[in-house]
Amino acid sequence: MKPSASRYVLSSCVAAAMLAGCGGSQPPIGASGAMPQVDAERPARSGQPLIYAFGSFLYGAAAVMDYPSGKLVTEFAPKPSSVGGTCSDNHGNVYLGGRDESSTYPAISEYAYGATSPSEYAIAGSTYGVVRGCSVDNTTGNVAALIEYDSAAFAVAVFQPQLQGTPQLYGDSIPIFLSVGYNESSDLFLLGVSGFQKRPTKYLAELPEGGSAFEPISLNLGPHVPEVSAVQWDGKYVTIEGAYRPGEGKPKTWQEAVYRLKISSSTATVSQRIIQALGVKTSNADYFFAATTPSGSSKSPVKTAIGEPPAG
Repeated sequence: MKPSASRYVLSSCVAAAMLAGCGGSQPPIGASGAMPQVDAERPARSGQPLIYAFGSFLYGAAAVMDYPSGKLVTEFAPKPSSVGGTCSDNHGNVYLGGRDESSTYPAISEYAYGATSPSEYAIAGSTYGVVRGCSVDNTTGNVAALIEYDSAAFAVAVFQPQLQGTPQLYGDSIPIFLSVGYNESSDLFLLGVSGFQKRPTKYLAELPEGGSAFEPISLNLGPHVPEVSAVQWDGKYVTIEGAYRPGEGKPKTWQEAVYRLKISSSTATVSQRIIQALGVKTSNADYFFAATTPSGSSKSPVKTAIGEPPAG
């Protein structure tokens, strides 16, 4: 069953509150009536920040919403329709990873700012699987896609700008890949875990700019981090998003946190811990969010990227 627009908007409001980094009230949220569809050549809501919300495998739907109002701009059928993860760059493009409907191979598409049809579409290899996440190198334009194969193996596919050419595939000994993220120096970081047990081992690795393989980084987040979910660059630090457990409380008492890392001599330690304003840890497992990101700006290091349309 397709979810209502109100559920899209509610979830995006949560994401916007996380980004804003404040506990105050948010602008009124509401879904407008049906809006005209837009294409890659004629972006919707030109000049306004936009949020893209993609449904999970169950729903296979997508929406574009205004930020910060949360009002629905339009809904559309995403490609790939089986959604696995998303990211955005500082030129206003949104990338959607998932599974190709025909071949069931991992696939990723690029949407220009405001567009509801992809400007680029690429299949990553010829093995059954899904793109679970991605990151864009804002210096070179390269796109890294995290792939989970149906065999339970993982890989990272690095595409040339605009998803052109045959991607370069990289593996690693980390058992489960969770997230990839570029820094400003075009180094690609890979976050993973040993499994889904109660206290899994957390792993971090780096593919240096121009390198041929991921190199392990010793990761020490401290005793109060029961789980991690994402790695990314916040404009100054490589960060890891995860949970903060102040004591031995159950998961419902955990808090969303961002850990800014100090990396030296292949060792990463926590330089700063930022507790998210929402307090108690929440889950957006059914939805994936992305948005345009302004050139040269930095935002709070959270799972959802929300920003301005591209300059010019």
